[in-house]
Amino acid sequence: MRDQEKLELNLLKKKLNQARRQQKDLSDPNQQPESLPGLGSSMALALRFAIELVAGLIVGGALGWFLDDWLGTKPWLMILFFILGFFAGMINIVKVLGGQSDGQDRK
Repeated sequence: MRDQEKLELNLLKKKLNQARRQQKDLSDPNQQPESLPGLGSSMALALRFAIELVAGLIVGGALGWFLDDWLGTKPWLMILFFILGFFAGMINIVKVLGGQSDGQDRK
C-alpha cells in the first residue's frame, strides 16, 4: 500500500469509530436530548396522571350508576362511588409518584 492510501484508510477508521461512538451515545436510554431535557418524560408522566384520575372517576361513576339503577337508590351511590373513584385515582397518582426517583435517597 502506498502512504497516501494508508493515510486515507486511517482517516476513514477514525471517522468510523467516531460515528460508532455517536451511535452508541444516541442509543443510550439514560441520555436525554440536549435541547429539551426531560420534556418527553414529564409530558408522559402528566398524561399518566390525567389518565389515572379520569379512569378512577369513570369506573367509580359507572359502578355507582349501575348500583343505583339496580338498588333504586338514585343518585346517592353514584355520588358516593364517584367520590371514591376520585380518591382511588389520587391514590394511584401518589403510588406513581412514590416510585419516581429524583436522584436522592430517601430514608
